[in-house]
Amino acid sequence: MLPDLERKLQKELSRYQYPAVAFSAGIDSTLVLASAVKIHGNQCVAIMVKNEAVPQREVEEARRIADFLKCPLIVKEIDVLSLDKVARNNKKRCYYCKKMMLREIKSIAKTQGCSVVLDGSNSDDHNCYRPGAKACKEEGIISPLQNCGINKTNVRNLARYWELPNWEKPSSPCLLTRFPYDMEIPITKELLIAVEQGEDCLRKICRSNFRLRWAGQGSVRIEVTEGEMEAILKHRQELCKTLGDLGFHKITMDLYPFQSGRFDMEK
Repeated sequence: MLPDLERKLQKELSRYQYPAVAFSAGIDSTLVLASAVKIHGNQCVAIMVKNEAVPQREVEEARRIADFLKCPLIVKEIDVLSLDKVARNNKKRCYYCKKMMLREIKSIAKTQGCSVVLDGSNSDDHNCYRPGAKACKEEGIISPLQNCGINKTNVRNLARYWELPNWEKPSSPCLLTRFPYDMEIPITKELLIAVEQGEDCLRKICRSNFRLRWAGQGSVRIEVTEGEMEAILKHRQELCKTLGDLGFHKITMDLYPFQSGRFDMEK
């Protein structure tokens, strides 16, 4: 099955000359970039747009992966919090943010002489709340994985088959997903940095998926898988010290196991 998917994906990629790949360092866009490199060699480019909601470690990982694939990487910083609907986490925040990012990527791709922009959307993305997908369609972004009917499981299996360095990487949505929709106060860069640093502390304790959710001024809620709850309690003092230093003085742990898209389900 994997060789068939590989051939199908490479046939799809061969249709596009000198493509640019909207790169996030996630497993999906990594697979698309690796496919582009296999087909086009150095006649492709990875473009990453860094904003306040993208952790710095993702930029560092993007550079490592691009080096591994021997593909040029362009990183451009933009200010998405300048959009009020993003800063207040409007329900369609992902659409407005994605629109701004894709326009920047298209502009960079044009200066590089690229004929098309590809992204890492896979066929499973149709089954969940993805307002950013509308922006992709409006901006003419091509999704090779979707075109080939490749789902998340296929992506991970192909990435492992190709020995890509991040094939085991869990999904890591932007930091804005740690906040409820329709915030009364705007999200700031400083608040995003605090959440990022708090999750860096959790990363030293947890081996599987976790989130640090904002739960009101000075409050956060830790979400982990059921098997990690004991570890959180074991490191309670360390977490309270670190999170307290970041300005979070009310810290709770959700008794429900971690589930991606929690705020989407609450609405």
